[in-house]
Amino acid sequence: MTVKQELWREYRLTWDKFSKQLELLQSVAESGDRESARQALLEVEQARLQHNTARDRLAQHLSEGLPAGHPTSQPASQPAFDEHRIRGAARMIWEFSAKQQNTAEADWRQAEKLVRSVSA
Repeated sequence: MTVKQELWREYRLTWDKFSKQLELLQSVAESGDRESARQALLEVEQARLQHNTARDRLAQHLSEGLPAGHPTSQPASQPAFDEHRIRGAARMIWEFSAKQQNTAEADWRQAEKLVRSVSA
């Protein structure tokens, strides 16, 4: 199997895993089990990062040989975590908590921990 075929295979496998984790998260969220939802959210984030890594490796391989300075010839950079990802995780935590009032700060702190642990 060539490097290109292996990268495509990895890309598809990580996408399948990410999709399955999202489906599991949706079913757990509907159950109302907050702790299971948090665990499922962590697994979705891990699967998403694995998929993004596979995507970036494939893109890097496909862009080899492009002229210097071409926008896609530069390596993809990915911050360890950012406000956007934390905000999304905090919102999901809040939604899984039946949208309880006055939990924004606690939800944000938990989301920060979640995003950092997945990024580590």
